[in-house]
Amino acid sequence: MIILKNSHLSVEIDEAQGAEIRGIFTPDGRNALAWYDWSSPTPVGKGASYCNPEMDWLSGYRGGWQETIPNAGQVCEVNGVEMGFHGDASRTKWSVIDQGSDWCTLETSTRFPITVRRTMRLDPHKAVMHIEGHVSNESDLEVDFLWGHHPAFPSVDGGRIDLPAGCTIHPDVNRSGDLLVQDSDWPLARSHSGDEIDLSEQPAIGSHRLLYVTGNTAGWSAVRQPEPYVSVAMAWDVAKHPYNWLWTMRGTPEYPWYGRASMFALEAQSSWPYDGLANAISRGQGLKIGPNTNESSWLTLTLIPNGSNAVTGVNKSGDVTFKVSEAK
Repeated sequence: MIILKNSHLSVEIDEAQGAEIRGIFTPDGRNALAWYDWSSPTPVGKGASYCNPEMDWLSGYRGGWQETIPNAGQVCEVNGVEMGFHGDASRTKWSVIDQGSDWCTLETSTRFPITVRRTMRLDPHKAVMHIEGHVSNESDLEVDFLWGHHPAFPSVDGGRIDLPAGCTIHPDVNRSGDLLVQDSDWPLARSHSGDEIDLSEQPAIGSHRLLYVTGNTAGWSAVRQPEPYVSVAMAWDVAKHPYNWLWTMRGTPEYPWYGRASMFALEAQSSWPYDGLANAISRGQGLKIGPNTNESSWLTLTLIPNGSNAVTGVNKSGDVTFKVSEAK
């Protein structure tokens, strides 16, 4: 386990499992991410395969933050190679290239002829984490790939999500939960019964749904939590990750949750919907990297005070702007 730390925050990364970020902690020990230290279900590697790639991946899922590359979402086949659920880089062991007390650089190969390098740095002056990603094509061919981030946060009563104005909501056809499958303007949607639902608020216990957000031209989001949970704001390279996937699961009974978890993932992704690289290529989505070239991306996360007004902007440096309170 790699631990990055300074006086503003600490970060735990499991380089042996996809360089998964297991915790982003405040100085008093509160984790901004949802993380469950379950012993069950038995993860693949400690037991037999579940004979289903998605179930295999979920067998080791406990929350946290994964990097989804070169695939995101469902298993598919591209050029005769099976692309694993959420990309094999999210589960393979990463090598430590170099590290200090508040930064590290990690690298892994993938099933495609591309390698992924990630540098994570903590700002010495404020509670900000910077992620710099680099992809290298080691072949003489152009390569298609998907690239995203899958951070999960606690889903609790009173939690709020902020996104830029002008975003459009698209509930997933097969995973809409209580939502009517029709496009709408963020943050309002309709339930199957016709009720208006504010998606910036966390849903009731028993909800499980997936939706996609397009039109986020500014490339930022924010999570405002009640005490004692941790509020955060994120900004990212919107050219590489133009879409958000918003997955919410609160206390539902199916594998691997069994009613034990309440979380949501707010994911910067390079395609939508959740149907894998092959389908993204057919739609003209996703990313391409030329022969023997490199591509880069970035993401910034900053902790923000609980009780803040709605977020109206986040930049690469981690500076956050808030809605000005209306005069009374």
